Amino acid sequence: MKVSSPERYGRATPHYHDLYTTTEVRHRDHIYRSGPPQDASPIVESLATSLLGITILDFGCGNGDLLLKLRARGREVSGIEIDRPIVRNHLKPGAASFIRFYDGTPPLPYESDAFDSVIVTEVIEHLDALHEVIRELKRVCRSSVLVTVPDVASIPFSWPLGVVPWHLLEGTHLNFFNARSLAAVFASEFVPAKQFRTHNMELGGRFIPGSIAVLFRKTEHAVKQTVV
Repeated sequence: MKVSSPERYGRATPHYHDLYTTTEVRHRDHIYRSGPPQDASPIVESLATSLLGITILDFGCGNGDLLLKLRARGREVSGIEIDRPIVRNHLKPGAASFIRFYDGTPPLPYESDAFDSVIVTEVIEHLDALHEVIRELKRVCRSSVLVTVPDVASIPFSWPLGVVPWHLLEGTHLNFFNARSLAAVFASEFVPAKQFRTHNMELGGRFIPGSIAVLFRKTEHAVKQTVV
């Protein structure tokens, strides 16, 4: 079909475009699989500036992109990540010297109150030992924690359209949060100070939430207990 004014149009290749043409039977692991660590979005980098103090732990730091961006802003950021080839093979240049690799088993290899703040972006939804790790994050943090997770509210938001957000079906997602359940796992030592929705979408004219971002602050009671 001939199109008038073709210069007004662009062309995009969709993800998994080979599904249009493949003759192979594909399986779940071919579709809903995890990939290499991704760079931090500008939204997350901006939110991270709200963290208190200078020393920060980037828990599940991936390729070290956010770690380097925050260090460039004058923060003393250390990263910790599970030792996997897919992570080591995609590290940002200069990031390795600030990252501690471990086997992913609690406890974390740090003293109590070792960091002013902790940042955890798109990580805890993948954790098998969720509550053990949350206790460890609380233990090593003196002041604030910034957490981002996919928002499970996207499922009921999408329900009238008869669709399910693709990202939530990714095979390593084990824990599904809304804003209330996320706050509950950090209570009572940490309480939400700020809350945001990020990476939102519009589908069929309807708002579909993407991720929840919550900045938690340590309660005065918890701080006094730590001092004692």
